[in-house]
Amino acid sequence: METLKLDISKTGVAVSAAMQAKAQAANALLESGKGAGNDFLGWVHLPSSISAAEIEAIEKQAAKLREKAEVIICIGIGGSYLGAKAVLEAMSDSFKFLHKKRTEPVVVFAGQNISEDYTHELLEAVKEYEAERKYGYSWNVIDIALYKIAYFAHPQGQLLNDLDKAVDDMDKELPVAELVAKGKAFLERLLAMPREEMARDLYLVDTLVSTKRRSSLNNVQENFKEVYQEATEAIESENFERSTVRILYKFYEMYYYNDVQDDLNAVVAGALGKSAGKTMEEASEILFEALEKVMDDDLTTDDDEEETGELGAAAAAAVEQVQQMAAAMQGEVVQMQAAMQEALAKGDMAEYMRLAQEFQQKMMEQALGQQK
Repeated sequence: METLKLDISKTGVAVSAAMQAKAQAANALLESGKGAGNDFLGWVHLPSSISAAEIEAIEKQAAKLREKAEVIICIGIGGSYLGAKAVLEAMSDSFKFLHKKRTEPVVVFAGQNISEDYTHELLEAVKEYEAERKYGYSWNVIDIALYKIAYFAHPQGQLLNDLDKAVDDMDKELPVAELVAKGKAFLERLLAMPREEMARDLYLVDTLVSTKRRSSLNNVQENFKEVYQEATEAIESENFERSTVRILYKFYEMYYYNDVQDDLNAVVAGALGKSAGKTMEEASEILFEALEKVMDDDLTTDDDEEETGELGAAAAAAVEQVQQMAAAMQGEVVQMQAAMQEALAKGDMAEYMRLAQEFQQKMMEQALGQQK
């Protein structure tokens, strides 16, 4: 760091030896930090005392603010106001307010005066940004909800067509408010759908061969690359909400468009289960660990040997049980499915629902019988 020097030879001010001695003594006391008021000397060794890590943290926080905010209100008096204002004026374009295209948030101040008009005008001005601000991650959350319906319910018929259209609508180049309104309207319509209509679209399976493409790890990694970088930066800046929402979105999107291979499914589905009900920070850690495994070609589970052995035994028993149940019920299943399709063709929804409930009951009884 260069040393700054002040040349006062042209000022006509004479500095005596006594004055110079006092100035040097005062400076030495200041540097030693032993004088009165030494609790407030953090500025003395700036900026040389700022570490590279602190600079990096500041830059990440600034990037986070640029991404999330259009207007930043700095509230404070004295140093809290003047310090920030001085730095902004010293380091910024003096005429940036004239530029038609903004690349950074506008910083305004509050609390530095007691003018009621100033405060009122400020509050009125920021209302214009409230409509956009309130949506936050709404788009991601609604899209995740649509993907979850496909993931858990596997709807068929018209409901599948409607769901596909809703997903496509969410990707259109429209204002966020309009996209959120469209997605919300679809979910509300789904909630209001009569039970008979819902049952018809959920349980009438007329597609024997999946129309989805088989997942390829390379393609999945390529698709995850951007969100992996985004989530890494979000976690480093402690924006766990963003990392959680974005990873969830990409995981469920993967299931929506692909028949996911078993080893990849084990890693992702396991993380989805473990992260459920957790805090944003805990969920972020679990989901990111799974995302990192996928990106690193590590599709193994983290269970210890004992737990893996127990799970393996349980899985083998479950497979055997399912096979026995399927063999026992094969003929009956075919007959009941035919009866359900016949009732549906006649438009007899009451009979269809009765048969569907009876079918589920028989499956449950068979399962319980296998466990005895």
